[in-house]
Amino acid sequence: MIITINGTEYTPTLVEDIYELSLSLEYAKIYPITVSYWDEWEDYYEETIDIVVLPYYFDLEELKKRCVAQGFNYAYGVFKTPQEPPFLVAKGNDSTNFIADNLVYKKKTPIQMDYIFVDKDMTDQEKIENIILGDIPWEKSSEVYLSDEKVWQVSYFFELIGG
Repeated sequence: MIITINGTEYTPTLVEDIYELSLSLEYAKIYPITVSYWDEWEDYYEETIDIVVLPYYFDLEELKKRCVAQGFNYAYGVFKTPQEPPFLVAKGNDSTNFIADNLVYKKKTPIQMDYIFVDKDMTDQEKIENIILGDIPWEKSSEVYLSDEKVWQVSYFFELIGG
């Protein structure tokens, strides 16, 4: 079978290729595309469907690079020295790997990244949401005031996939 996607012809070689793609649907961005094809009875079809685009490999090193590039002090776990807000601290939670046939097919590490600040700065939050986490799905907590430390905290929740 030949599939035409936006004018480019593709020949899927294995059903496993399509299956592997479908395993990561919840982590992908979905884009509408136009697909045209001939079926085995020589009937022509053209329709718009959603296609899945998987995020590229995203690990803790990539997270650190993005945070530092946007001007944030960043640490995994804890800082070794006291920091003045604003800063970002990430930590991993229990893994949620995709497992079948006694093998791990897709490693997934849930991450909580805390944004600690004194004064609300929408530019900083936009950097986190649109640049640092811009190409992966994430959730965000409400702002919480930590009265003992006299700072605000917003937590971002997402998964690192791969590696």
